[in-house]
Amino acid sequence: MKKVLIYSLLVICIIIFLLTQFGVQIGDVRLGKQIDLKIPQKTNFESSDFYKNYYSTDKLICLNTWATWCGPCVEEMPNLNKLKLSFSDTSILFLSLSIDDDSVKLNKFLNEKKFDFTDITLKNLEYRDAILNTLEGNKIDDYIPMKSVPNTYIIKHKIIIQKLEGEVDTLELRKIIEKNL
Repeated sequence: MKKVLIYSLLVICIIIFLLTQFGVQIGDVRLGKQIDLKIPQKTNFESSDFYKNYYSTDKLICLNTWATWCGPCVEEMPNLNKLKLSFSDTSILFLSLSIDDDSVKLNKFLNEKKFDFTDITLKNLEYRDAILNTLEGNKIDDYIPMKSVPNTYIIKHKIIIQKLEGEVDTLELRKIIEKNL
């Protein structure tokens, strides 16, 4: 009886630890750790991790904006993964930025590794609107009433070379990348 009680307490402790570290969603019920993805936004784009580590470099960037709830976003991911793999011997940076507000769904999706791009969402939460406004050519502090995805941006030397709206045609994207490498 004592062993059963000890094992039961051990299992309960492990479950509590896992919930506090990772969180889980069962239907509409969420338990455990969640990150608030709707945080106050900063407008100093140059202070973002994206700007410092990617945008300000001379490398060609392929940035895909997406969401876990977006059917076309998820459908295009296998083709984008194949495209990235075909450019593995080049210096192009393949990045993704999610517009999700649900941290549990986003973390679960990222942990399933369905998308091989380097996701910059969590490191840039405070600057997400500034990044999206920059990509769209808006003022950094503009209000974004509606965010549409998927979009793929080709960026080089701090210039948006091309924006592809909607589910991307990988042959067209390949041509744009090859032209700008």
